[in-house]
Amino acid sequence: MTKDFAGATFTLLGRPAAGKGVQSDLLKHFLEARGYRDIILLKIGSFFRKIQYEETVIGRWVKSSLTKGVLFPRWLAVNLFLEELRPALLRDDQIIIVDGFPRRLDEAKDLDDILDKLGRRPVVPIYLEISEAEVRRRLVKRARSDQNEEAMTNRLTWFKTDVLPVLEYWEERLVTIDGLGTVEAVFQRMIKALDKIVS
Repeated sequence: MTKDFAGATFTLLGRPAAGKGVQSDLLKHFLEARGYRDIILLKIGSFFRKIQYEETVIGRWVKSSLTKGVLFPRWLAVNLFLEELRPALLRDDQIIIVDGFPRRLDEAKDLDDILDKLGRRPVVPIYLEISEAEVRRRLVKRARSDQNEEAMTNRLTWFKTDVLPVLEYWEERLVTIDGLGTVEAVFQRMIKALDKIVS
């Protein structure tokens, strides 16, 4: 690969069960195998799911919210992102991979502002595109507590109302990947697309 990924920031977006977590892991391993070190991988959904086990007021509220599939407020999402990024970001050349953030237009603008203030390159948003029908087909195979019918419906709803404006906001630099097919096939599409745009 001839492209220079040092100092890049990627964020993976998509409907529930689009494969963001798996593809972010593969991207990290791919870059590590090519000599990039200290890659920061931030999985916002995992942070929420970890908080739900805390015996605190916020922990109980997060657990209830996950069960219902509601969209968490901007202040919590941004704070979690910064809380994890702050101790990990040590050098300008580190690569950041974000899974599942931002989920709102204001959060997307926050991310742009954060990277700009830190003197980093603009984020490369990657959209893993699958249909609602494919979402439902994939989610019935999962056993997580936040994948019940109510949660699924709510998450699909806020994807339309809140995440789609993010995709529109980043339209000029959005990397759209067909999310159908095997994990490896989707990953190869993503790498091929990124190799064309990252310099």
